[in-house]
Amino acid sequence: MNNFQLIESRLLQFLLSFTFYFKSKTKDGTANASSYLKGLMVCRRRNCQVMAQELQNTSQQCLHHFITVGKWCYSKLMDKITLDFWHLLQRCGQEDDTCFIVDDSGNPKKGKLSVGVKRQYCGQLGKTDNSKVGVFGALCGGSLVNLVQARLSLGPEATKIDLAKEIIDHVVLKLKVKVKWVCFDAFYGRDANLLCYLIKIGLPFVADVHESHGIWLEAFQMRVPVSVPGERVA
Repeated sequence: MNNFQLIESRLLQFLLSFTFYFKSKTKDGTANASSYLKGLMVCRRRNCQVMAQELQNTSQQCLHHFITVGKWCYSKLMDKITLDFWHLLQRCGQEDDTCFIVDDSGNPKKGKLSVGVKRQYCGQLGKTDNSKVGVFGALCGGSLVNLVQARLSLGPEATKIDLAKEIIDHVVLKLKVKVKWVCFDAFYGRDANLLCYLIKIGLPFVADVHESHGIWLEAFQMRVPVSVPGERVA
């Protein structure tokens, strides 16, 4: 058995528990899902044309149809992955050391036809350029970590902060994954609304902040100073 056959065999075994999510009343997209996943892992370039040429057991049209208009729901698949990994952490005794990591990532992308492509800051390039940006959530327990949720940034109506809050809400409140804390970098740590929301729902967090960010060690209370006759108020 060569490397390609070994990878294909293991992918098929891995996909057995997910086949339900690739089926509709009339079609079964499991084979296309297996080919696409295999292409992402072994092909020199991760696009439908190159993957179809190198795999030779599928076509560009099949892969493209699977990604664009295939009748399967990526959100339900992500939820199963989230819960499966959470149950794995429980079996490994990591439920008391489970955190949820939130961060974003950008990929350069030319043209205007792909969903979410626009001129925006791209971390890979370190500058503003045509790119796709997503916000991602990963569960982590001990040395085990796995990406479980993702949201594509589509426009100003939903900022990356909004998408981060949406992911946290979905995992913690809807899926009931009992994470002990959330952690993220200073881009999210600078947002007081997000931090206040986490405090409100009782979810501990570890957040980076910029060095110029002001922090009150005691509860801050804004008030009008008492006016004293004859004293000038600064």
